[in-house]
Amino acid sequence: MKFTKFLSAALALTLVCGATFGRIAQPENMTTADAAYKDLSQGECGKNMKWKYEDEVLTITGDGELTGSIWTSLYQWSIRKVVINGEVTSICSKAFEGCEYLNTINLPDSVTEIGSYAFYLCQRGLTTIKLPKNLKGIETGTFMDCKRLSSITIPDSVTYIEKDAFWDCDSLTEIEIPASVARIGGSAFGECLKLESITIYNPKCKIATGNNTVCNVKNDQEVSYSGVIKGYKGSTAEAYAEKNGYKFEALEGEPPQIISFGDPNGDGLIDASDASFVLAEYAKISTGGTSELTVDVKTASDANSDGSVDASDASLMLGFYAHVSTGGELDFPTYIKGGIA
Repeated sequence: MKFTKFLSAALALTLVCGATFGRIAQPENMTTADAAYKDLSQGECGKNMKWKYEDEVLTITGDGELTGSIWTSLYQWSIRKVVINGEVTSICSKAFEGCEYLNTINLPDSVTEIGSYAFYLCQRGLTTIKLPKNLKGIETGTFMDCKRLSSITIPDSVTYIEKDAFWDCDSLTEIEIPASVARIGGSAFGECLKLESITIYNPKCKIATGNNTVCNVKNDQEVSYSGVIKGYKGSTAEAYAEKNGYKFEALEGEPPQIISFGDPNGDGLIDASDASFVLAEYAKISTGGTSELTVDVKTASDANSDGSVDASDASLMLGFYAHVSTGGELDFPTYIKGGIA
């Protein structure tokens, strides 16, 4: 009796599955298994984005925001190369997490945002990567545990490096932080075991105070850094090195004028004078004038990063000025990201 019930159930399941797969359009010679596999080798990954996997290559095509990454569940062990075609503007968090053998990827300059943990655990194949020239920042854990990453250039569009960004990048030996970077988060370069030199060009860069922000030695008894930190005399880099007992080497010459995000007049403050600067530029353009702003100054002026310098940018600067004037402790990029204005 029990066997008869089991057999009836099995036959019913077979009929249901057969009917389900029978609705899948497939070529005459393609098996049901082939059709199902094909459906899992391509799909959508954003409003105007599509992806396809074939022969160890993941191809992403489209314009706008990449918002999904189902391939990390399907092909994370076999993806070796990623090709991105089109005007992709952002890459979602964990986009390539766990793709251990990924060794080649092109990131178009149209990309301005790469989400947190995007390359987390790409630890066997990725040795170098070229970041987009318009990238705004490096998010939390973006390159965490990329153990073979030995070379990376941070573009001068980047204004912040979040915590754990390069944590446990064991093969990284040196890195230069451009003057555009206003903040470096905790453990950003923690446990980078081969790191010998880090150069910080912004003399006012806000560096998380812990001794593990820059660290190449960690065991049960000690967290420390045996390499050298380079920066300008009197800089926050020097102060960080002295506080943690790390070796410091002063750069020659005078520090550059820092045109930081939100501070287009370069006086080191974000206040009403910056808002006035932006409004004057807006008035000039609105009445038919030609902008004479350099790329750096325009980027610093465009607080909401919409490609225009106008009253909305000035409003954000004034809002931030009010925030710090009343005891607020956020920096400008964090303030903008948090949508507090």
